[in-house]
Amino acid sequence: PVVVKARSGSGVHRGLRYASDADQLVRAYREIASTEARTPTEDFTRPLVMEHIPGFVHDACAVACDGEVVNVATNVRQLTTPVEGGVAAISISTDEPALAELGRTLLESLDWNGPANVECKFDPRDGRYKLLEVNPRFWGNLDLDLEAGMNFAGQVRDLALGREVVRDQRHQIGLRDIF
Repeated sequence: PVVVKARSGSGVHRGLRYASDADQLVRAYREIASTEARTPTEDFTRPLVMEHIPGFVHDACAVACDGEVVNVATNVRQLTTPVEGGVAAISISTDEPALAELGRTLLESLDWNGPANVECKFDPRDGRYKLLEVNPRFWGNLDLDLEAGMNFAGQVRDLALGREVVRDQRHQIGLRDIF
């Protein structure tokens, strides 16, 4: 199976389809490509076709300053809305070093500056994280990180004001947030 997704915008609500054969793929692609954008940030032209990876979405949430990741926290979306994939409904703070390192390496290779959410799925078929997308903004479950002791918004504020930020902070593991 594959996922057909809008290039940008609220893809999860209007620009997301699944296909398990060629006819479904063509139909899904045409449906999304013909969707009219409602905002300047939506782009339904030339939808993306991606491998469907089973399992939960895992997030590496980070703040970078001048190309160096200052802090990163990981979490897993145990439930999304819609259920097939989307925004977090239930998230749990985790300690996933391989995911954190993947996020750190990717953002530093991009010379990132500011907040970012690196979305992945852990593929049980080969035991590796697979990149879904990078969101260049604060993420929907930001309050989970705050509860876990990682104040990313405060870090961005302090970096913008030229203040020192404690690097490589640890966050509490196993907290659950329902959104």
